[in-house]
Amino acid sequence: MKKIILFSIISSCLLLSPLILKGQNTPDADEDGSQSSELAVVNGPYSQAGSFELGGILGVPSGLNSRYWITDQYGIELSLGTSPDRDFMFSLDFLFELIEMYRADDHSLRLYTGAGTLAGYISDENYINFRVPLGLTMPFTSYPVTFSAYIAPAVVFKPETSLSTNWGFAARYNFNIASGIAARNKQLGHDLYETNKRYDDITRRLDRTTNELDSAISELKKSRDELDTTKSELSSKKEEFEQAITKLTATRDELDDTKSRLTKTRESLDSASIELSEAAARLESTRQELSTTRTALDTVKNELDKTRHELNLAEQKLNTRESQLQERQAELETARNFIKEALSGKQKQQEEEKLAARQRELDKEAEALRREREQWREKTEKQRIQRKQLNEECRSRGGIINEDGYCGCPKHEEWNSDKSKCVCVKGYRRNPKTNKCEPCETVNYSGYCVNACGPDEKRVALKTGPHKYVCVKRCTGNNEVWSASKKDCVCRDGFYRDKNGACVPRR
Repeated sequence: MKKIILFSIISSCLLLSPLILKGQNTPDADEDGSQSSELAVVNGPYSQAGSFELGGILGVPSGLNSRYWITDQYGIELSLGTSPDRDFMFSLDFLFELIEMYRADDHSLRLYTGAGTLAGYISDENYINFRVPLGLTMPFTSYPVTFSAYIAPAVVFKPETSLSTNWGFAARYNFNIASGIAARNKQLGHDLYETNKRYDDITRRLDRTTNELDSAISELKKSRDELDTTKSELSSKKEEFEQAITKLTATRDELDDTKSRLTKTRESLDSASIELSEAAARLESTRQELSTTRTALDTVKNELDKTRHELNLAEQKLNTRESQLQERQAELETARNFIKEALSGKQKQQEEEKLAARQRELDKEAEALRREREQWREKTEKQRIQRKQLNEECRSRGGIINEDGYCGCPKHEEWNSDKSKCVCVKGYRRNPKTNKCEPCETVNYSGYCVNACGPDEKRVALKTGPHKYVCVKRCTGNNEVWSASKKDCVCRDGFYRDKNGACVPRR
Protein backbone atom coordinates (compact mmCIF):
# COMPACT_ATOMS: atom_id res chain seq x y z
CA MET A 1 0.00 0.00 0.00
CA LYS A 2 2.89 2.36 0.73
CA LYS A 3 4.22 1.77 -2.80
CA ILE A 4 0.82 2.62 -4.24
CA ILE A 5 0.69 5.88 -2.26
CA LEU A 6 4.22 6.89 -3.31
CA PHE A 7 3.39 6.06 -6.92
CA SER A 8 0.27 8.27 -6.74
CA ILE A 9 2.30 11.18 -5.32
CA ILE A 10 4.96 10.92 -8.04
CA SER A 11 2.28 10.70 -10.75
CA SER A 12 0.53 13.80 -9.41
CA CYS A 13 3.79 15.78 -9.32
CA LEU A 14 4.57 14.74 -12.92
CA LEU A 15 1.06 15.78 -13.92
CA LEU A 16 1.46 19.24 -12.35
CA SER A 17 5.11 19.87 -13.37
CA PRO A 18 4.40 21.58 -16.75
CA LEU A 19 1.72 23.71 -15.09
CA ILE A 20 4.13 24.72 -12.30
CA LEU A 21 6.79 25.72 -14.82
CA LYS A 22 4.23 27.76 -16.75
CA GLY A 23 3.17 29.59 -13.58
CA GLN A 24 6.80 30.44 -12.68
CA ASN A 25 7.61 32.12 -16.01
CA THR A 26 7.84 35.88 -15.77
CA PRO A 27 7.62 37.42 -19.23
CA ASP A 28 9.21 40.80 -19.70
CA ALA A 29 7.48 43.78 -21.15
CA ASP A 30 6.24 43.39 -24.70
CA GLU A 31 8.23 44.69 -27.63
CA ASP A 32 6.06 47.76 -27.90
CA GLY A 33 6.76 48.71 -24.24
CA SER A 34 3.43 47.44 -22.78
CA GLN A 35 3.35 45.66 -19.43
CA SER A 36 3.29 41.85 -19.11
CA SER A 37 0.18 39.77 -18.48
CA GLU A 38 1.20 39.19 -14.84
CA LEU A 39 1.46 42.92 -14.31
CA ALA A 40 -2.05 43.28 -15.72
CA VAL A 41 -3.18 40.76 -13.14
CA VAL A 42 -1.62 42.83 -10.35
CA ASN A 43 -2.98 46.19 -11.49
CA GLY A 44 -6.31 45.16 -13.03
CA PRO A 45 -9.23 42.92 -11.98
CA TYR A 46 -7.81 39.70 -10.47
CA SER A 47 -7.83 36.63 -12.77
CA GLN A 48 -6.18 33.47 -11.45
CA ALA A 49 -6.23 31.37 -14.64
CA GLY A 50 -2.82 29.68 -15.06
CA SER A 51 -1.79 30.64 -11.51
CA PHE A 52 0.39 28.28 -9.40
CA GLU A 53 0.52 28.53 -5.58
CA LEU A 54 2.78 26.69 -3.10
CA GLY A 55 2.73 26.79 0.71
CA GLY A 56 1.69 25.01 3.89
CA ILE A 57 -1.52 23.73 5.39
CA LEU A 58 -2.66 23.13 8.98
CA GLY A 59 -5.43 20.59 9.51
CA VAL A 60 -6.22 17.30 7.80
CA PRO A 61 -3.62 16.88 6.48
CA SER A 62 -0.92 19.25 7.89
CA GLY A 63 2.08 19.80 5.68
CA LEU A 64 2.83 20.92 2.13
CA ASN A 65 0.01 22.43 0.03
CA SER A 66 -0.15 23.56 -3.62
CA ARG A 67 -2.75 24.72 -6.12
CA TYR A 68 -2.94 25.23 -9.86
CA TRP A 69 -5.85 27.03 -11.53
CA ILE A 70 -6.68 25.70 -14.99
CA THR A 71 -9.21 28.52 -15.56
CA ASP A 72 -10.45 31.36 -13.40
CA GLN A 73 -12.95 28.96 -11.73
CA TYR A 74 -11.55 25.43 -12.06
CA GLY A 75 -8.37 24.26 -10.33
CA ILE A 76 -6.45 21.38 -8.70
CA GLU A 77 -5.21 21.27 -5.09
CA LEU A 78 -2.56 18.80 -3.79
CA SER A 79 -1.55 18.41 -0.13
CA LEU A 80 1.16 16.19 1.46
CA GLY A 81 1.57 15.77 5.22
CA THR A 82 0.33 14.14 8.37
CA SER A 83 -2.01 14.71 11.32
CA PRO A 84 -2.06 13.78 15.06
CA ASP A 85 -3.91 10.50 14.43
CA ARG A 86 -2.45 9.55 11.01
CA ASP A 87 1.12 8.62 10.09
CA PHE A 88 1.16 9.87 6.51
CA MET A 89 -1.43 11.07 4.00
CA PHE A 90 -1.95 13.11 0.89
CA SER A 91 -5.06 14.70 -0.69
CA LEU A 92 -5.98 15.56 -4.26
CA ASP A 93 -9.03 17.76 -4.89
CA PHE A 94 -10.58 19.27 -7.99
CA LEU A 95 -11.91 22.74 -7.11
CA PHE A 96 -14.70 24.93 -8.48
CA GLU A 97 -15.21 28.50 -7.32
CA LEU A 98 -18.92 29.30 -7.00
CA ILE A 99 -19.09 33.08 -6.43
CA GLU A 100 -16.97 36.06 -5.52
CA MET A 101 -18.41 37.21 -2.20
CA TYR A 102 -16.33 40.39 -1.78
CA ARG A 103 -13.86 42.45 -3.80
CA ALA A 104 -11.51 45.26 -2.78
CA ASP A 105 -8.64 47.03 -4.58
CA ASP A 106 -5.96 44.60 -3.36
CA HIS A 107 -7.84 41.43 -2.35
CA SER A 108 -11.07 39.46 -2.77
CA LEU A 109 -13.01 36.72 -0.97
CA ARG A 110 -14.25 33.72 -2.96
CA LEU A 111 -16.44 30.73 -2.08
CA TYR A 112 -15.38 27.38 -3.60
CA THR A 113 -16.32 23.71 -3.52
CA GLY A 114 -15.11 20.59 -5.26
CA ALA A 115 -14.54 16.86 -4.99
CA GLY A 116 -11.48 14.77 -4.18
CA THR A 117 -9.86 12.12 -2.04
CA LEU A 118 -7.67 11.83 1.05
CA ALA A 119 -5.39 8.76 1.18
CA GLY A 120 -2.66 7.48 3.52
CA TYR A 121 -2.00 4.90 6.19
CA ILE A 122 -2.42 4.68 9.95
CA SER A 123 -0.35 2.15 11.93
CA ASP A 124 0.41 0.31 8.67
CA GLU A 125 -3.29 0.23 7.75
CA ASN A 126 -4.47 1.73 4.52
CA TYR A 127 -6.75 4.78 4.72
CA ILE A 128 -8.76 6.30 1.85
CA ASN A 129 -11.92 8.41 1.64
CA PHE A 130 -13.98 10.49 -0.79
CA ARG A 131 -14.67 14.06 0.31
CA VAL A 132 -16.42 17.25 -0.86
CA PRO A 133 -14.52 20.34 0.34
CA LEU A 134 -16.37 23.65 0.90
CA GLY A 135 -14.27 26.68 1.79
CA LEU A 136 -13.20 30.31 1.34
CA THR A 137 -10.18 31.67 -0.55
CA MET A 138 -8.69 35.15 -0.08
CA PRO A 139 -6.12 36.00 -2.81
CA PHE A 140 -4.13 39.26 -2.60
CA THR A 141 -2.99 41.24 -5.64
CA SER A 142 -0.54 43.63 -3.96
CA TYR A 143 1.29 40.77 -2.17
CA PRO A 144 2.01 37.23 -3.54
CA VAL A 145 0.05 35.53 -0.73
CA THR A 146 -3.20 33.54 -0.74
CA PHE A 147 -5.07 32.30 2.34
CA SER A 148 -7.76 29.61 2.33
CA ALA A 149 -9.83 27.63 4.82
CA TYR A 150 -12.14 24.67 4.22
CA ILE A 151 -14.23 21.97 5.78
CA ALA A 152 -14.88 18.71 3.90
CA PRO A 153 -17.53 16.08 4.73
CA ALA A 154 -16.05 12.68 3.76
CA VAL A 155 -17.02 9.03 3.29
CA VAL A 156 -14.26 6.64 4.52
CA PHE A 157 -13.84 3.44 2.47
CA LYS A 158 -10.77 1.98 4.25
CA PRO A 159 -9.96 0.56 6.79
CA GLU A 160 -13.77 0.44 7.28
CA THR A 161 -16.74 2.34 5.90
CA SER A 162 -17.70 5.35 8.01
CA LEU A 163 -18.33 9.12 7.89
CA SER A 164 -15.72 11.74 8.73
CA THR A 165 -14.97 15.43 8.43
CA ASN A 166 -11.73 17.01 7.18
CA TRP A 167 -10.70 20.61 7.70
CA GLY A 168 -7.74 22.81 7.02
CA PHE A 169 -6.26 26.32 6.91
CA ALA A 170 -3.58 27.06 4.29
CA ALA A 171 -1.25 29.89 3.32
CA ARG A 172 0.44 29.78 -0.10
CA TYR A 173 2.92 31.78 -2.13
CA ASN A 174 1.47 32.87 -5.52
CA PHE A 175 4.18 32.74 -8.20
CA ASN A 176 2.07 34.57 -10.82
CA ILE A 177 1.41 37.53 -8.51
CA ALA A 178 5.09 37.59 -7.52
CA SER A 179 6.20 37.69 -11.15
CA GLY A 180 3.58 40.38 -11.85
CA ILE A 181 4.90 42.55 -9.00
CA ALA A 182 8.46 42.10 -10.28
CA ALA A 183 7.35 43.06 -13.80
CA ARG A 184 5.55 46.12 -12.40
CA ASN A 185 8.66 47.22 -10.50
CA LYS A 186 10.71 46.74 -13.64
CA GLN A 187 8.20 48.80 -15.64
CA LEU A 188 8.24 51.54 -12.99
CA GLY A 189 12.04 51.68 -13.21
CA HIS A 190 11.81 51.93 -16.96
CA ASP A 191 9.20 54.75 -16.67
CA LEU A 192 11.45 56.60 -14.19
CA TYR A 193 14.39 56.34 -16.61
CA GLU A 194 12.24 57.68 -19.48
CA THR A 195 10.99 60.53 -17.25
CA ASN A 196 14.57 61.55 -16.39
CA LYS A 197 15.45 61.54 -20.08
CA ARG A 198 12.45 63.79 -20.87
CA TYR A 199 13.42 66.09 -17.98
CA ASP A 200 16.97 66.49 -19.34
CA ASP A 201 15.57 67.18 -22.81
CA ILE A 202 13.18 69.86 -21.47
CA THR A 203 16.06 71.47 -19.53
CA ARG A 204 18.14 71.74 -22.73
CA ARG A 205 15.19 73.26 -24.57
CA LEU A 206 14.64 75.81 -21.80
CA ASP A 207 18.30 76.88 -22.01
CA ARG A 208 18.01 77.29 -25.75
CA THR A 209 14.77 79.30 -25.34
CA THR A 210 16.43 81.56 -22.74
CA ASN A 211 19.19 82.46 -25.18
CA GLU A 212 16.62 83.23 -27.87
CA LEU A 213 14.67 85.46 -25.44
CA ASP A 214 17.86 87.41 -24.58
CA SER A 215 18.40 88.08 -28.29
CA ALA A 216 14.78 89.18 -28.68
CA ILE A 217 15.08 91.57 -25.69
CA SER A 218 18.09 93.32 -27.26
CA GLU A 219 16.17 93.74 -30.51
CA LEU A 220 13.17 95.13 -28.58
CA LYS A 221 15.40 97.74 -26.95
CA LYS A 222 16.52 98.93 -30.37
CA SER A 223 12.89 99.08 -31.53
CA ARG A 224 11.92 101.08 -28.42
CA ASP A 225 14.53 103.74 -29.25
CA GLU A 226 13.12 104.03 -32.76
CA LEU A 227 9.59 104.33 -31.33
CA ASP A 228 10.66 107.15 -28.99
CA THR A 229 11.93 109.07 -32.02
CA THR A 230 8.66 108.51 -33.85
CA LYS A 231 6.69 109.56 -30.73
CA SER A 232 8.39 112.97 -30.65
CA GLU A 233 7.45 113.51 -34.30
CA LEU A 234 3.85 112.55 -33.67
CA SER A 235 3.55 114.88 -30.66
CA SER A 236 4.25 117.86 -32.88
CA LYS A 237 1.28 116.99 -35.05
CA LYS A 238 -1.02 116.16 -32.14
CA GLU A 239 -2.03 119.81 -31.60
CA GLU A 240 -3.17 120.11 -35.21
CA PHE A 241 -5.30 117.03 -34.87
CA GLU A 242 -6.80 118.24 -31.58
CA GLN A 243 -8.08 121.42 -33.18
CA ALA A 244 -9.68 119.45 -35.99
CA ILE A 245 -11.18 117.02 -33.45
CA THR A 246 -12.73 119.91 -31.48
CA LYS A 247 -14.57 121.12 -34.58
CA LEU A 248 -15.68 117.61 -35.47
CA THR A 249 -16.88 117.00 -31.89
CA ALA A 250 -19.15 120.04 -31.96
CA THR A 251 -20.62 118.91 -35.27
CA ARG A 252 -21.03 115.34 -33.98
CA ASP A 253 -22.90 116.54 -30.86
CA GLU A 254 -25.40 118.39 -33.00
CA LEU A 255 -25.87 115.33 -35.20
CA ASP A 256 -26.25 113.08 -32.11
CA ASP A 257 -28.97 115.35 -30.69
CA THR A 258 -30.88 115.21 -33.95
CA LYS A 259 -30.36 111.45 -34.23
CA SER A 260 -31.50 110.89 -30.65
CA ARG A 261 -34.74 112.81 -31.20
CA LEU A 262 -35.41 110.98 -34.46
CA THR A 263 -34.64 107.59 -32.86
CA LYS A 264 -37.00 108.19 -29.94
CA THR A 265 -39.73 109.33 -32.28
CA ARG A 266 -39.27 106.23 -34.45
CA GLU A 267 -39.20 103.94 -31.43
CA SER A 268 -42.40 105.47 -30.11
CA LEU A 269 -44.09 104.99 -33.46
CA ASP A 270 -42.79 101.41 -33.81
CA SER A 271 -43.87 100.55 -30.29
CA ALA A 272 -47.33 102.01 -30.83
CA SER A 273 -47.64 100.17 -34.16
CA ILE A 274 -46.61 96.85 -32.60
CA GLU A 275 -48.98 97.30 -29.67
CA LEU A 276 -51.85 98.13 -32.03
CA SER A 277 -51.07 95.09 -34.19
CA GLU A 278 -50.89 92.79 -31.18
CA ALA A 279 -54.09 94.21 -29.74
CA ALA A 280 -55.88 93.74 -33.07
CA ALA A 281 -54.62 90.15 -33.32
CA ARG A 282 -55.71 89.41 -29.76
CA LEU A 283 -59.14 90.92 -30.36
CA GLU A 284 -59.61 88.90 -33.56
CA SER A 285 -58.48 85.70 -31.86
CA THR A 286 -60.77 86.36 -28.89
CA ARG A 287 -63.70 87.11 -31.23
CA GLN A 288 -63.19 83.86 -33.14
CA GLU A 289 -62.85 81.82 -29.93
CA LEU A 290 -65.97 83.40 -28.44
CA SER A 291 -67.88 82.76 -31.66
CA THR A 292 -66.78 79.11 -31.75
CA THR A 293 -67.61 78.57 -28.05
CA ARG A 294 -71.01 80.25 -28.36
CA THR A 295 -71.82 78.19 -31.49
CA ALA A 296 -70.96 74.96 -29.68
CA LEU A 297 -73.03 75.91 -26.65
CA ASP A 298 -75.94 77.00 -28.90
CA THR A 299 -75.84 73.65 -30.66
CA VAL A 300 -75.93 71.73 -27.38
CA LYS A 301 -78.70 73.94 -26.01
CA ASN A 302 -80.80 73.67 -29.21
CA GLU A 303 -80.44 69.89 -29.22
CA LEU A 304 -81.52 69.71 -25.57
CA ASP A 305 -84.49 72.05 -26.19
CA LYS A 306 -85.54 70.03 -29.25
CA THR A 307 -85.29 66.79 -27.30
CA ARG A 308 -87.29 68.28 -24.41
CA HIS A 309 -90.05 69.40 -26.83
CA GLU A 310 -90.18 65.95 -28.40
CA LEU A 311 -90.35 64.30 -24.97
CA ASN A 312 -93.22 66.61 -23.94
CA LEU A 313 -95.17 65.71 -27.09
CA ALA A 314 -94.50 62.02 -26.53
CA GLU A 315 -95.69 62.33 -22.90
CA GLN A 316 -98.94 63.97 -24.05
CA LYS A 317 -99.56 61.19 -26.59
CA LEU A 318 -98.84 58.53 -23.98
CA ASN A 319 -101.23 60.16 -21.51
CA THR A 320 -103.95 60.34 -24.20
CA ARG A 321 -103.50 56.69 -25.14
CA GLU A 322 -103.52 55.69 -21.46
CA SER A 323 -106.83 57.55 -20.94
CA GLN A 324 -108.31 55.83 -24.01
CA LEU A 325 -107.19 52.42 -22.75
CA GLN A 326 -108.73 53.11 -19.34
CA GLU A 327 -112.04 54.10 -21.02
CA ARG A 328 -112.06 50.96 -23.17
CA GLN A 329 -111.27 48.85 -20.10
CA ALA A 330 -114.22 50.43 -18.29
CA GLU A 331 -116.49 49.65 -21.28
CA LEU A 332 -115.35 46.02 -21.19
CA GLU A 333 -116.09 45.80 -17.47
CA THR A 334 -119.60 47.26 -18.07
CA ALA A 335 -120.23 44.79 -20.90
CA ARG A 336 -118.99 41.89 -18.77
CA ASN A 337 -121.39 42.84 -15.93
CA PHE A 338 -124.28 43.17 -18.40
CA ILE A 339 -123.61 39.69 -19.86
CA LYS A 340 -123.54 38.13 -16.41
CA GLU A 341 -126.89 39.61 -15.48
CA ALA A 342 -128.86 39.74 -18.79
CA LEU A 343 -127.69 36.73 -20.86
CA SER A 344 -127.50 33.00 -20.34
CA GLY A 345 -126.76 29.80 -22.14
CA LYS A 346 -125.03 29.70 -25.52
CA GLN A 347 -125.49 33.39 -26.21
CA LYS A 348 -123.78 34.25 -22.94
CA GLN A 349 -120.85 31.98 -23.83
CA GLN A 350 -120.44 33.61 -27.28
CA GLU A 351 -120.47 37.11 -25.83
CA GLU A 352 -117.96 36.15 -23.14
CA GLU A 353 -115.57 34.78 -25.84
CA LYS A 354 -115.87 38.06 -27.76
CA LEU A 355 -115.14 39.98 -24.56
CA ALA A 356 -112.09 37.75 -23.86
CA ALA A 357 -110.73 38.45 -27.40
CA ARG A 358 -111.24 42.20 -26.93
CA GLN A 359 -109.57 41.94 -23.49
CA ARG A 360 -106.51 40.26 -25.05
CA GLU A 361 -106.19 43.02 -27.66
CA LEU A 362 -106.56 45.63 -24.95
CA ASP A 363 -103.84 43.91 -22.86
CA LYS A 364 -101.47 43.94 -25.88
CA GLU A 365 -102.06 47.66 -26.37
CA ALA A 366 -101.49 48.23 -22.64
CA GLU A 367 -98.19 46.29 -22.79
CA ALA A 368 -97.06 48.31 -25.84
CA LEU A 369 -98.02 51.51 -24.01
CA ARG A 370 -95.98 50.37 -20.97
CA ARG A 371 -92.88 49.76 -23.13
CA GLU A 372 -93.21 53.15 -24.84
CA ARG A 373 -93.56 54.87 -21.47
CA GLU A 374 -90.43 53.03 -20.24
CA GLN A 375 -88.53 54.28 -23.33
CA TRP A 376 -89.81 57.79 -22.63
CA ARG A 377 -88.50 57.59 -19.05
CA GLU A 378 -85.05 56.43 -20.31
CA LYS A 379 -84.83 59.34 -22.78
CA THR A 380 -85.95 61.77 -20.07
CA GLU A 381 -83.26 60.45 -17.71
CA LYS A 382 -80.63 60.68 -20.46
CA GLN A 383 -81.54 64.32 -21.16
CA ARG A 384 -81.43 65.09 -17.43
CA ILE A 385 -77.90 63.62 -17.25
CA GLN A 386 -76.79 65.65 -20.31
CA ARG A 387 -78.12 68.87 -18.78
CA LYS A 388 -76.42 68.00 -15.51
CA GLN A 389 -73.08 67.38 -17.34
CA LEU A 390 -73.45 70.70 -19.17
CA ASN A 391 -74.05 72.51 -15.87
CA GLU A 392 -71.11 70.71 -14.19
CA GLU A 393 -68.78 71.53 -17.09
CA CYS A 394 -69.81 75.18 -16.88
CA ARG A 395 -69.31 75.27 -13.08
CA SER A 396 -65.92 73.52 -13.35
CA ARG A 397 -64.71 76.41 -15.49
CA GLY A 398 -66.01 78.90 -12.92
CA GLY A 399 -68.99 79.88 -15.08
CA ILE A 400 -72.75 79.98 -14.53
CA ILE A 401 -75.76 79.19 -16.69
CA ASN A 402 -77.45 82.49 -17.56
CA GLU A 403 -81.11 83.19 -18.22
CA ASP A 404 -80.79 82.17 -21.88
CA GLY A 405 -79.32 78.79 -20.88
CA TYR A 406 -75.76 79.61 -21.98
CA CYS A 407 -72.54 79.15 -19.96
CA GLY A 408 -71.08 82.55 -19.09
CA CYS A 409 -68.94 84.23 -16.43
CA PRO A 410 -70.39 85.96 -13.36
CA LYS A 411 -70.42 89.72 -12.98
CA HIS A 412 -67.01 91.46 -13.15
CA GLU A 413 -65.45 88.27 -14.62
CA GLU A 414 -64.40 87.16 -18.11
CA TRP A 415 -62.96 84.09 -19.78
CA ASN A 416 -59.17 83.69 -19.81
CA SER A 417 -57.21 83.25 -23.05
CA ASP A 418 -57.88 79.50 -23.45
CA LYS A 419 -61.49 79.67 -22.15
CA SER A 420 -60.61 77.23 -19.34
CA LYS A 421 -61.87 79.35 -16.41
CA CYS A 422 -63.32 82.72 -15.48
CA VAL A 423 -60.93 85.42 -14.20
CA CYS A 424 -61.50 88.87 -12.78
CA VAL A 425 -61.65 91.78 -15.21
CA LYS A 426 -59.13 94.61 -15.07
CA GLY A 427 -59.43 96.59 -11.83
CA TYR A 428 -60.99 93.69 -9.85
CA ARG A 429 -59.45 91.04 -7.61
CA ARG A 430 -60.92 87.75 -6.34
CA ASN A 431 -61.81 87.65 -2.65
CA PRO A 432 -60.70 84.21 -1.30
CA LYS A 433 -63.43 84.21 1.35
CA THR A 434 -66.40 84.93 -0.91
CA ASN A 435 -64.79 83.68 -4.19
CA LYS A 436 -66.17 86.78 -5.92
CA CYS A 437 -64.36 89.48 -7.90
CA GLU A 438 -64.40 92.72 -5.95
CA PRO A 439 -63.00 96.15 -7.00
CA CYS A 440 -59.42 96.90 -5.93
CA GLU A 441 -58.80 99.76 -3.55
CA THR A 442 -55.86 101.11 -5.65
CA VAL A 443 -55.23 100.86 -9.42
CA ASN A 444 -52.45 102.19 -11.62
CA TYR A 445 -52.91 104.61 -14.49
CA SER A 446 -53.62 101.62 -16.83
CA GLY A 447 -56.48 100.41 -14.59
CA TYR A 448 -54.75 97.29 -13.14
CA CYS A 449 -54.78 96.43 -9.43
CA VAL A 450 -51.65 97.33 -7.42
CA ASN A 451 -50.84 96.98 -3.73
CA ALA A 452 -49.02 100.32 -3.55
CA CYS A 453 -47.92 103.12 -5.85
CA GLY A 454 -44.34 103.19 -7.20
CA PRO A 455 -41.65 105.60 -6.00
CA ASP A 456 -42.21 107.85 -9.05
CA GLU A 457 -46.02 107.83 -8.60
CA LYS A 458 -48.46 109.56 -6.28
CA ARG A 459 -51.78 108.28 -5.01
CA VAL A 460 -54.85 110.33 -5.94
CA ALA A 461 -58.28 109.79 -4.38
CA LEU A 462 -61.19 109.09 -6.78
CA LYS A 463 -64.62 110.61 -6.21
CA THR A 464 -66.49 108.30 -8.57
CA GLY A 465 -66.16 104.70 -9.65
CA PRO A 466 -65.63 101.48 -7.70
CA HIS A 467 -61.99 102.29 -6.81
CA LYS A 468 -60.76 104.57 -4.02
CA TYR A 469 -57.33 105.58 -5.35
CA VAL A 470 -55.37 105.73 -8.60
CA CYS A 471 -51.58 105.93 -9.05
CA VAL A 472 -50.43 108.65 -11.47
CA LYS A 473 -46.95 109.60 -12.63
CA ARG A 474 -45.33 112.41 -10.67
CA CYS A 475 -43.25 113.49 -13.67
CA THR A 476 -45.08 113.86 -16.97
CA GLY A 477 -42.48 115.79 -18.97
CA ASN A 478 -40.17 114.19 -21.53
CA ASN A 479 -36.88 112.84 -20.11
CA GLU A 480 -37.93 113.59 -16.52
CA VAL A 481 -37.58 111.28 -13.50
CA TRP A 482 -38.56 111.59 -9.84
CA SER A 483 -35.76 112.30 -7.34
CA ALA A 484 -36.54 110.91 -3.87
CA SER A 485 -33.78 112.99 -2.26
CA LYS A 486 -34.90 116.28 -3.83
CA LYS A 487 -38.59 115.26 -3.81
CA ASP A 488 -39.00 116.85 -7.21
CA CYS A 489 -38.83 116.01 -10.92
CA VAL A 490 -35.32 116.24 -12.41
CA CYS A 491 -33.85 115.53 -15.85
CA ARG A 492 -32.53 112.04 -16.44
CA ASP A 493 -28.79 111.41 -16.95
CA GLY A 494 -27.40 113.05 -20.10
CA PHE A 495 -30.06 115.81 -20.12
CA TYR A 496 -30.39 119.28 -18.57
CA ARG A 497 -33.25 121.74 -18.12
CA ASP A 498 -33.15 124.68 -20.58
CA LYS A 499 -34.61 128.17 -20.19
CA ASN A 500 -38.06 126.94 -21.25
CA GLY A 501 -38.06 124.28 -18.49
CA ALA A 502 -37.74 121.32 -20.90
CA CYS A 503 -35.13 118.56 -20.48
CA VAL A 504 -32.85 118.58 -23.54
CA PRO A 505 -29.67 116.53 -24.30
CA ARG A 506 -26.35 117.83 -23.05
CA ARG A 507 -23.83 118.92 -25.67
